[in-house]
Amino acid sequence: MAPVAHIMALCSVFNRREITRKSIAALLSQSVPAGVELSVVVVDDGSTDGTSQMLATYFPSVRVVSTGGGYYWAGAMVYGFQNAWDPEAFTHLLVFNDDIVIEQHALMRLLDISLACDKTQVPCVVVGALTDSISGRPTYGGLCRLRWRPKIYFSPVELSECEKSVDTLNMNFALINAASISSFGFLDPAFVHGYADFDYGLRVTDHGGSVIQAPGFIGHCSRNKVDGTWLDFRLPFRERWRLMLGAKGLPPRERLYYLRKHVPIVWLPVFLYPYAKMPFQHLWKAAVRWVVNFFS
Repeated sequence: MAPVAHIMALCSVFNRREITRKSIAALLSQSVPAGVELSVVVVDDGSTDGTSQMLATYFPSVRVVSTGGGYYWAGAMVYGFQNAWDPEAFTHLLVFNDDIVIEQHALMRLLDISLACDKTQVPCVVVGALTDSISGRPTYGGLCRLRWRPKIYFSPVELSECEKSVDTLNMNFALINAASISSFGFLDPAFVHGYADFDYGLRVTDHGGSVIQAPGFIGHCSRNKVDGTWLDFRLPFRERWRLMLGAKGLPPRERLYYLRKHVPIVWLPVFLYPYAKMPFQHLWKAAVRWVVNFFS
């Protein structure tokens, strides 16, 4: 008998061996009924901490795809998808991050909603809400547009006991059905790290598909820390500016491409705003720190 669903789970990892091990173990221990098959593909983006060897030892059923390094999140995910996705074999694509802690029934909660969409052949992406393990506040999941703002400004969706239609998503734990892959493909190869998941969600909702946040929450994931990033005001301005223009900041070419796709009328001021603001904001923060230190 053909399986009800054959899910390809795709994750990109880099130098987080123990975190990756726990994440894959949690995914493989998910409670799924008969007729649901799960195949896991991990893209190792040049790890030097023995991640690939650990996966081969602990999880021989997991397929490891190596990039050689330097692909970042979106680039590595696209590489893995191109090398592993088979539309004849898989019915769903699960995209997940290795730094999340998921509940036992997380996968089935998303799959139940996706299977309902499959019956009507609606392109559908179902996202699970993640919360901070300490505060309990939502951190990643579905996102809705902010009213009276350009459509690239979003706020997280509050937790609810009901399904919620959203405008786009963080792909920390999201299930994409085959109809969505067939209609919209996967992540745009133009994006190396950021923007890619937002762009995909907008592509789906702008063209008749659905992005749905599952009820409640499916696990925990803290927000990324700003230490050592372009948002870290303790760093020298030159270093912050370099990081801002880099792959994990606001790379101008990708930002321009993203904005011209989704806010074609007002893209120019939106594009320029963070680059113009950053020097003044940095000087202001530096002045405040100087005054505080002077009077302390």
